[in-house]
Amino acid sequence: MKVRFLILYVLLAVIFFACNSRDAIEQTSPKFNFPTDTIFTSHNDTLRIHGSFPRGFHMDSIAAGDTAHFRIDIDGVFNRLTEIHIELENANAELLFLDQAHMDSTFLSSSDFQAGIFRVAGERTRIPFLFSYVAIQTSRNASLTLTAFSDADEYNDENSFTLHVPIKRTPAPQFSLPYNTFITDNNDTLQVSIVSALHRLDAITAGDAVELQITVSGVRNNLTLFKLTPTNRTDAEIMLPDKSVLDQLFLSVSEHENGGFEFEMDGSFSEFTFSFKLYAKTANEDFGITFEAHSDALFDYGISRFVLRTPIQEMSEL
Repeated sequence: MKVRFLILYVLLAVIFFACNSRDAIEQTSPKFNFPTDTIFTSHNDTLRIHGSFPRGFHMDSIAAGDTAHFRIDIDGVFNRLTEIHIELENANAELLFLDQAHMDSTFLSSSDFQAGIFRVAGERTRIPFLFSYVAIQTSRNASLTLTAFSDADEYNDENSFTLHVPIKRTPAPQFSLPYNTFITDNNDTLQVSIVSALHRLDAITAGDAVELQITVSGVRNNLTLFKLTPTNRTDAEIMLPDKSVLDQLFLSVSEHENGGFEFEMDGSFSEFTFSFKLYAKTANEDFGITFEAHSDALFDYGISRFVLRTPIQEMSEL
């Protein structure tokens, strides 16, 4: 008889603690989880997420104009998830929800995606939340806050966390000279030197000509416009390559009154190397050429200039 009472007592105790344990679990706030701490962007950058719950998270800086793609798993911990809210701290970024099929099957039609309110369909206790973060303007304080609601008791029916996502300036177009030595038509050797961050070519003699090359890179953005402007057209003349070569790179070419040129591009590539000839006419120690490139980066981030000093010396008398 005592053995039976002991067994019954043990069973009741197990049931009691199991019920209490289940009640405790069911009254737990929703949980968030990043399946990976590595986030990939549209420009093929790899960003890391740092931090932990509940202290908060921050991500490596993302460049303006780039887009980061997120997956966050939300767990109601045996409770049914009812709503998900997502909110941006400021207007320096925007959110995109690209997987329309996933959105339609996971959330009710009464959801307001534009307002960041997602009402969960069915009896779901766990869902993956997919979204893309589009960085628009630079900001040290950019962040987003994600809040999950469940049908737990009123003290445990919601939980939230903030992810800090600083936005840095997107790289402007960059210029480089493939060679630092050029040979003129008269077989003079001219070298490029850098003095106080300025690029300077050895002086070319009036009456001589030299073929120059410059490489332009949009870095992570495609190029849309290229300009080449000499100090003036009196002291030197810029001679372009054949039309067939220009047609491969540019949509159109227009010449300016100062002897410079503007090249319109279709924005389909991010780097090219351009060759042209500089014919020196008269001496000018201050002569130079300014290169300007535009990319499809947002705002004025996609404009950059590069100056190459090309002094012209008098022809030596024999």
